[in-house]
Amino acid sequence: MLNFLINKLKHNDAKLLKSNGVHHGRYLKRLPVERLLHSYNDQLDEIKVLTGIPDKHFDYLYLTPLKTYINFMQLAPASESHHHADHGGMLEHTLEVVVNALRLRRGQILPTGVPPEEIEHRKDIWTFVVFVSALLHDAGKLISDVEFHGEQGDVWHLLSSAPPPPLYRVVYNAGRRHKFHEKLASFALYKIFNQDHINWVMTDDEAWYALVNYLTANYTEASIIAEIVQKADQASVIANLGGNVNDAIKRPVQALSLPERLLKSLQQLLEENAIGINKQGAMGYVDGDYVYFTVKPMLDKVKEKMRDQGLSVPASNNTLMGELQQSKIVESNGDKATFRVRVNVGSWQQDFSVLKIHVMKAWPEKRPAINDTISVVQINDDGDVIQATKAPDNNSPAQAGVPSSENQKTVSDPKTDQNHQVLPEKPVQTQPAQPKQVTPDSTITESLAEPLIEDLADLAELDEVMGLVGEPNQVENNFDELAGIDLNDDGDDTDDWSPAMIDDEIDDKNNIGGVSHNKPKSDQSRLEADHNNRKSVIDEVKNQITEGPKNFINKYNDEVLDTQITFADLEDPGAQFIGWLKAGLKTGAIPLNIAGGPAHFVNEGLFLVSPQIFRTFQTETGVGWSQAQRSVTKSSRKINLKTPKGENMFTYEILSKTGRTKDISSIKGILIPKPCEKLGLTLDERNTNMKIVE
Repeated sequence: MLNFLINKLKHNDAKLLKSNGVHHGRYLKRLPVERLLHSYNDQLDEIKVLTGIPDKHFDYLYLTPLKTYINFMQLAPASESHHHADHGGMLEHTLEVVVNALRLRRGQILPTGVPPEEIEHRKDIWTFVVFVSALLHDAGKLISDVEFHGEQGDVWHLLSSAPPPPLYRVVYNAGRRHKFHEKLASFALYKIFNQDHINWVMTDDEAWYALVNYLTANYTEASIIAEIVQKADQASVIANLGGNVNDAIKRPVQALSLPERLLKSLQQLLEENAIGINKQGAMGYVDGDYVYFTVKPMLDKVKEKMRDQGLSVPASNNTLMGELQQSKIVESNGDKATFRVRVNVGSWQQDFSVLKIHVMKAWPEKRPAINDTISVVQINDDGDVIQATKAPDNNSPAQAGVPSSENQKTVSDPKTDQNHQVLPEKPVQTQPAQPKQVTPDSTITESLAEPLIEDLADLAELDEVMGLVGEPNQVENNFDELAGIDLNDDGDDTDDWSPAMIDDEIDDKNNIGGVSHNKPKSDQSRLEADHNNRKSVIDEVKNQITEGPKNFINKYNDEVLDTQITFADLEDPGAQFIGWLKAGLKTGAIPLNIAGGPAHFVNEGLFLVSPQIFRTFQTETGVGWSQAQRSVTKSSRKINLKTPKGENMFTYEILSKTGRTKDISSIKGILIPKPCEKLGLTLDERNTNMKIVE
C-alpha cells in the first residue's frame, strides 16, 4: 500500500509540473494551496485519522498551519541532489514525514512515566507536538539553504517581511552550512503557528520543553520526540531512494547501548568511505595498530549518521567522549579521552586533538591499507613533542593506555627525527643493564635494534648478490652473533621489529645466500661493543660488491627482462601476490598512478611501493606480507630489478607541482620491468611526476 501511494504521489507530482500554468519561462508561478495539495488528499485524510480529534479542531490545529507552511514552500525541492530533489520534493517529503511520525506516535505511550489517567488527559498535546516537530523538521532550509529569486531580482526566504514573489526560481545558497538548518526550525514556529497553538502546548511543561529542544536541534533533551521524527524522516528518504519504508519504520529505536551505537555508526561510515583516512586534511590517520580521529569532525559525522538512521544521540561531544572512554572504545590519556598529536603525511604536518582507537575496533573485518608516509606523534599544550612510551597491552586493545612513568621507556622511530616520537603502540620489555643472552625469547634494546636492522637489511641484499655472482660469503664470521634476526628483510620496516618476530621467522634463517648460518647465542653487551665496528665492515663489504661485480648485476637485470614470471607452487605467497596484483590492476581495485597509491607505471616499469602494497595484500587475503615480499624478490625468480648496489628497493622522487625544492618527496619500492609482457597487463599512461633516484 505504501509503495502504491509513493508511486501515485510521484506520478501526480509529475502531472502537476507538466500541467499548463505552472511554468513561466525560467520561473515558476506561485500556486494556490488547494492546487498544491490536490494530489495529497489521501495523506491529509490519514493525518486526520491519526490525530483522532473532531473536524473543527483538526482544521484549526493541524490543517491551517499545514496549509500556511505549504503556501510558503510552494514547489521547492527537499534537497539539491539527494532525496526528493525535484520540484515539489519538499512538499512530498514533508507530508511523508508527518504521516510516518504520527504512525509511530500511535505506538508510543506519551508522556512517559505518568499515571494512565494523566496520559489520557495529555495525549492530544503530545500528538500535536509530534506533528509540529515533523512539519517543521526541514523548515530551516527555507531560511538558510534555499532562496526564492523573483523575476524583478528580489530575493525571498521564510523570514522575509515582504511577500513572496509571484514568479520565482529556487536557488540554493552556495555558502550554506551543513545541518545548520536544523537549528533554525524554531524561527519558523511563529511564522507558521499562531499564539493559540503555542499557548496550548505551553500548558504542558514537558511537551513544551521537548518541542523547543527539538526545534533547536538539541535532540538529546527532545528525547522520544527526536527519535520519532528522525525515524519518520529516515523512512521517507529511504523510500524515495528505493529502499523499504516498512523496514525503516519497524526497526527498533534502541537496539544497542549509546557507546555501541556510536561505534557501529563509525564502522558504517568507514565501510562506506564517508570518513577520509590517511591523507592530508583527513578525519583519521592510521599509524601502527591505532587510528587517530580528529575529535569534532569525526563525532559530528557520527552524530549525523545516527540521526539519519533515526537514532537519538547526545548533542554534547563531551558526553560522547565520556561514554566512549568509559566503555573503553577509545584509549584513555590519563583521565582524558583525547590526545594532542602532530600528524605528518609526507612533508605535510598538522596538529590535532584526536581520539585514539585500535584499528580492530574501527575495522573489525578489514583494516585499511598502510600508508608509510604517515606518522603520529604526541605533543603537549605548548606544541612540544612528548617522549613516547610503550606499555603492555595485556593482549587486549581496549586496555592499551598511557603507562606510568616507572614503566616507560623511550623508543626511537625511524620514520621521525629524534624530537618526534610515536605514540605508544607496541610493548617493550625493559631489562637491567647487566649482560643478557639473546635467545628467541629475549629482547634487544630497540634503540640499538633499529640501526642494527637497517644495517642488516643492507647486508642481506649484498649477501644475496654475492651468492648470485659466486663470491665467497664474508658475512658469517663477522655477524654470527646476530642470532634469530631476519637477514633477508628489505630494511624499510624497522619500526615493525619486535622480539616476537624472532619466534615467527627463526626457521627461515639457516640458509641465507646459499651459506649455512649456525648462529650461537650472544649477549647484549657484545652487540653494543660490535655495533661501533659494524658500519666499517658494511662499507668494506659494499666496496667489495660494487667495485667488481657491477657487470654481474647488469647481467642479472638483463635476465630479469627476458624471464617470465612462473611459480611451481601456486600456493606460494609470492604466487598468490602476483595473481592478486594482476587481477587488481586489471579491474581497477588496485589504483594506478594516483597520489599516495601503491602502484605506479613509470618509465622503467611497474613501481610497487613497498611494503605498502604487500601489507594491503595481507589485509585483503590474510597471507603474510613479509613472506610474500621475500618470495617475490627472491633472486632466483628474476621478477624484479636490482639497483646498481644490488638492492631490491629503488627510490623515486615525487616531483613538486609547485616547483619548490622543499616540496619534493620520495618513496621506495620494487621495480618490475616490462609489466605488460611479464604480467599480461595493458598499461598506457605513465606517471610523469615520478623520477628514479640514481
